Amino acid sequence: MELFVDFMATKRGLGDTLRAALISEDDRQQTRDELTAAIGRLLDAGVAEGTVRRGIDPRDLLMSLGGITLIAAEESRRDLATRLIHLLLFGLLNPGNVLTTLL
Repeated sequence: MELFVDFMATKRGLGDTLRAALISEDDRQQTRDELTAAIGRLLDAGVAEGTVRRGIDPRDLLMSLGGITLIAAEESRRDLATRLIHLLLFGLLNPGNVLTTLL
């Protein structure tokens, strides 16, 4: 995920394009649908492998990655993007907590 954020952050103008794809409803639905489907396939593979919990909406993950990418577009905010990716991946649970094994 961090490589995706880095890639998006290095491309000039992609922040505006991504913002339009994530927010604008006109002529952008197809892009969102394709991204959502791809993320859905990745999530399904992770569930099948047992590394990703069930019930994650691919649209939520798309919006989360989009927000992180927009933040990373600011050169001085790469550290924040890294922390947000970790929060997205690991949530708020303590790794030593028994609840993490239930997810």
